[in-house]
Amino acid sequence: RGLGRWEELGCGRGLDVWGSLWDALVSLCDALGSLWDALLSLWMHWGPYGCMCSLWDACTHGMHCAHYGLQNPDYHGFSAEPDADVLNMRVVFFTGVSIAIVLGSVFLHYLPDYGLQQWARREAELQVMERERRGLPLIDPNYYDPARLTLPPPE
Repeated sequence: RGLGRWEELGCGRGLDVWGSLWDALVSLCDALGSLWDALLSLWMHWGPYGCMCSLWDACTHGMHCAHYGLQNPDYHGFSAEPDADVLNMRVVFFTGVSIAIVLGSVFLHYLPDYGLQQWARREAELQVMERERRGLPLIDPNYYDPARLTLPPPE
């Protein structure tokens, strides 16, 4: 196979794995293509206007179908009846936008403290109050207690 050093290191198996992954990806694309063809044939048989024509046919023929005559020119995809179509469209979009705004706001409000910034602020305020109560300076110049440190002898 001409891999040379790669086979000695045991890396030849990796190429087989990538090949099988590629085969799986090709199979998945074939399956998605078949699904797309099925959906497209369904779309062509039952168009959005309730007749046996496609959306392209309805658009190119002035929004009408030869089977049922003049159709809804402001079709939104919810009903073949113009009034029900507009009403359903308004209900769906009002509900969708309302849910997105309300639930999105609630979600953002109840997110945890990002980076623990609020916790760090509260902890700093508690430390300041404790140091003021003890009469200590707010910031100690020595991080460690110098009496407990063992330093090398001065030379």
